[in-house]
Amino acid sequence: GKNYSDQIKDAWKIVLFNQFHDILPGSSIREVYIDSDIDYKKAYQLANFALGKSLHYLSSQINTSGIKDGKAIVVFNPLSWQRTDVAKVELPEGDYNNYSIFDINGTEIPSQIQKKGILTREIIFIAGNIPSTGYKTFILKKSDSVFSFKESDIFPPQTDSELYIDNEYFKVAVDTKTGLVKNIFDKNLQKELINGSGNKLQLLEDLPSAWDAWNIGLTGKEFPSTLRSVKLIEKGPVKSVLRITRDYLKPGVVKSFPTEDFPNTFFTQDVILYKGIDRIDFKTDVEWWESKTMLKVAFELNVSDTVATYEIPFGTIKRSTTLQAQWDKGKWEVNAQKWADLSNTEFGISLLNKSKYGYDTRNNVMRLSLLRSPIWPDPTADRGYHTFEYALYPHKGKVEESKTVLKGYEFNYPLITYITDSHPGTLPVEKSFVQVTPQNVIITSIKQADENDDALIITMYESKGTDSKAEINLPFTPSKIIETNFLEEDGKNIKVNGEKLSLEIKGKETKLIKLIR
Repeated sequence: GKNYSDQIKDAWKIVLFNQFHDILPGSSIREVYIDSDIDYKKAYQLANFALGKSLHYLSSQINTSGIKDGKAIVVFNPLSWQRTDVAKVELPEGDYNNYSIFDINGTEIPSQIQKKGILTREIIFIAGNIPSTGYKTFILKKSDSVFSFKESDIFPPQTDSELYIDNEYFKVAVDTKTGLVKNIFDKNLQKELINGSGNKLQLLEDLPSAWDAWNIGLTGKEFPSTLRSVKLIEKGPVKSVLRITRDYLKPGVVKSFPTEDFPNTFFTQDVILYKGIDRIDFKTDVEWWESKTMLKVAFELNVSDTVATYEIPFGTIKRSTTLQAQWDKGKWEVNAQKWADLSNTEFGISLLNKSKYGYDTRNNVMRLSLLRSPIWPDPTADRGYHTFEYALYPHKGKVEESKTVLKGYEFNYPLITYITDSHPGTLPVEKSFVQVTPQNVIITSIKQADENDDALIITMYESKGTDSKAEINLPFTPSKIIETNFLEEDGKNIKVNGEKLSLEIKGKETKLIKLIR
C-alpha cells in the first residue's frame, strides 16, 4: 500500500485545489460547495488516518511499563514551545464510567467529563508544561468520584441583573437583561477590559450594488435580535460556562401564520473560562437562514489607539483605526490571520480567531466578521448550521512585548491526546523532539522534503522584529544542513554541530533549512 507521507500529499493536493480563487472566498455556485464538502471530508480522513498511525507508532515506543493501574494518556504538543493548555480525551462510544486523571507520579489533576457526540463523552483536564514539539504522559483511571453541576451549587448566589464566572485570571460578568458581556476584570493587570459591552452579535443590512458574493454593502442599518435566556450551565474544576441564547426575526417578513412571528435564525453563545488558562474563550452556534445580512461580533475594548495590529503570514501589519487619510478610507474591512490586537503603551487586548479572517477596528471597537448571506451566484450561501470560536487575550505593554503570536497558534493548534496501554519502550514518558530559543523565533512547520525522503525541512520566522540568534535542538545529528527556500532549492551549507544548530535570523525574516540524515 501507499505510505503515510503519500496520503498526506494526496490530502494536501485536495486542500490546495479547494484554495481556488472562487471556491475559497465563497463566490462559486452551490454545486461547487457540495463537491468541495465531499473533498474536504476526504482530505480530513486521509490526514487523520496518517496522524493516528503516527501517534500510535510514537506511543508504542514510550516506556509506560511503570503504569500498573489505568491507561496511559500521551499528550502531544505540535508547537515549538512548552505550553499549558486544555487537553481533551475522547472516551469510547457508550462508555459511561467515571474517570480521574493523574500525572505520572500519581498526583490527581482536576478533570471534568463532558458530552461530545450523541453517544460519546470526553474527559477534559489542564495539561501543564507540555514540552515543545513533544509529549508528556498522564494516567487515566476509573474512579468513583463524579463531578456533576447543578444550578443550586452556585456560591455565593448570583444577582438577578448579572451572572458571572471567574478563575485565577479573570472575572467575566454578563448582563441578564441584554445577554452582553458587561465586565471582564483582569486580576493580574488589575484592569477592566471592556468599556461598554462585549460579545455583541450584530445583524447588519448588507446590500452590495452588484456582485453579491464579492462585495460587502453594509448600509449602517442594524437589525435587533431577541434575548431568550442567560444561564450558568457549568461551574466545574476545569471549566465554567455562561450560555446566552437569542433568536432573530427579520422585520417585515410575512409568515404563513398571521398571528405568530416565528424566528428564523437562532444563536447560542457560550462564554468559557478554564482554570489555569489566561484567555477568555467564546463559542457560538448559529442556525442561519438569512439573506443579504452580515453577522459580526463586536467588543468595546477599554483601550484605544490610532492603529491596530493584524497578523499576516510570517509577520504583522499595522492599520489605521481612524480612517482619516485618503489612503485608509477603503480599508473599513481588513483581513488578518489568527489575531488582531489593540494596545496602548500600558496594556493591550488581542482578539484571536479560528478561521474567521475579516476584522474591522474603529477607535476602541473591534469587530470580527462571522457570516454573510449573499444570494448570487449561490442563493443558499452559508445557510444552515455554523459553529465558530474566538477568544480574548489581554497582555501588558505593546503587542510586540506580549505572547499574542504564541497564543494565536495555541488557540488554532490544540493539544493532541492518544490513549495507550502499559508496555516497555525506548522513549521516556516525557520528551521534546525539537526546541528553539529565543521565544520570538517560531517554527511553523517541520516536513519531509519533497524530493528526498531522507531530508527534513524546518520553516521558521522571527515574530518580534528584532535580529536574533536562533538555537535549535534537532531530533538527530544530520549529515548535512543546507539553507533552502520555499521551493526547497539548495543554498549554502551550514556547519553541523551535533544536535545543536545556531543561526542568525533578522527581524521579521522567514528562514528555511534542510536537514539531511
